[in-house]
Amino acid sequence: MSLASAVLVGQTVTIGSGGITNTSASDYVINDNVQLSAHQTWDAQAGDIVITGDINGNYKKLTVSGSEDTTLSGVLSNLTYSNGLSKTGTGTLFLEGSNTFGGTVSFQSGTVELSHNNALGSSTWGNTVQSGAALALSGGITVTEGSFNIAGNGTGSGSLVNVSGNNTFSSSLTLTGDAIFTSAQDTMTLNQTVSQGNYDLTLQGSGNWNVSSNVGANSGGTLYLSGDGNTSMSGNLNVSGGVVIDNHGTTDLSGNLNLGSSSLTIQGNSNATLTGGQVNASGGLVISDNASANISNTLNLGGADITLSSAGTIALSGSQINVGNIALTGAGETTFATQINANSFTQTGSGTTTFSGTGNNYFGSVSLEGGTIISNQDGVAFHTNDLTANNVDLQFASDNQIPAWTEVTLEDNVSLYLNGTSQTWDQLTITGNSVIDFGAGNGSLTIGSLVIDSSANLTILNWQNEDGTFDVFNAQIDASGSTPNITFSGGGGGVWDPVTGDIVPVGVVPEPESYGAVFMGLSLWGWLAVSRRSHRTRRADRS
Repeated sequence: MSLASAVLVGQTVTIGSGGITNTSASDYVINDNVQLSAHQTWDAQAGDIVITGDINGNYKKLTVSGSEDTTLSGVLSNLTYSNGLSKTGTGTLFLEGSNTFGGTVSFQSGTVELSHNNALGSSTWGNTVQSGAALALSGGITVTEGSFNIAGNGTGSGSLVNVSGNNTFSSSLTLTGDAIFTSAQDTMTLNQTVSQGNYDLTLQGSGNWNVSSNVGANSGGTLYLSGDGNTSMSGNLNVSGGVVIDNHGTTDLSGNLNLGSSSLTIQGNSNATLTGGQVNASGGLVISDNASANISNTLNLGGADITLSSAGTIALSGSQINVGNIALTGAGETTFATQINANSFTQTGSGTTTFSGTGNNYFGSVSLEGGTIISNQDGVAFHTNDLTANNVDLQFASDNQIPAWTEVTLEDNVSLYLNGTSQTWDQLTITGNSVIDFGAGNGSLTIGSLVIDSSANLTILNWQNEDGTFDVFNAQIDASGSTPNITFSGGGGGVWDPVTGDIVPVGVVPEPESYGAVFMGLSLWGWLAVSRRSHRTRRADRS
């Protein structure tokens, strides 16, 4: 049936093997029932084909083709079981009726848009969306099918598309190639397993995604979560090619992440929340750009690294982090509310990092080279043999955040804020300009061995000998014979004179005789204790 233009009304139309071809720019409309007498193709070459009546396939195969659109709004029934409905051509096939056919469908190109729960007939297994074709849902529907094999980017917007409305596609999906799924607006829900195989899967769009099923099935592909919408995934992600989160909305992952030897990457302007049991990724964790993340999973990264270069806000609060190295290079705010086992910890960025977990953090070495560190661990924040600080503010909010046996080195431009806490170290080496601020309260700092380079300037702020203590044993001055400058400012005030061992008052200082220092022994070794009691003992000895 080749037509230039036609509208058929009030009759049952039987169509043979010639099918329908619309070569006119006008629509070809059939407003009554249709029955097929042979396998056939309906080709919307120049204008649309619109059939509002029911279609009885008589167990024949129907192929819809053409560059224009075809709309079937009646009930489509009785197609042949194997690929009874096929779609070719670049146009769109709209399925709007409560269809009852029971065969599989095969979409090779163009778009098939569903707007009824039963648009694909009764549930079947083995349906296909080939690369170059797209399956789209609209109108707030739930489509239930057994399985679909799917691949590609459709006609440019994805091989599975949420056009409008909150829709649910309840079918297991198996990728036969790299695939892109798009939620253009509102929310698309997937509640059956998505098997990636060795192919990449991208969830994108301005709309939202709600995936309640497992994804990956130990696949070798990569899962990309992108776009401007929000993504919620409550199933397990078994994706050995890794997960990349790069979107402008929120991403909530509440299942386990099993990523094999690959990594979890959070980038762009993403805002990700992970609340599942574990993240197993021996490729590591990378958070960059302006991304923010709140991860309460246990992180099992093997010997891989955590690299945080983001300017966003990051919180890691799982029960434990097992990792190779941790490197922070960004300007954001990071909180470790957990227990950490790592080979090393390095911060070189300008951001602020807070340790506030329970238990001891174990590091092979610690290098603090920038930004601010707030140490408030319920336990030991830096259980390490060596801690080096340079160009950093180190703020203590709890006692004994560094073990006594740790060798602490302040290289240059380092500020230690005790904030009324008590810290004890066996050895402190100062090689550059540094500040120790006792803050308010009864803070104390006890050092077993103090080594200060002659070029170093050490400033002690807000030390009140009535309230706090500053005890140093085995003080070593640089062997060149020159002496460092140690200044006491705020609190009691004064400047330490290594020749006389006194604190010389600066300005008006109440009871200046009560502030003192004792420096005894050789010029290279001695004992320094700053407190009211020790000074009075020295004055008594002089008398």
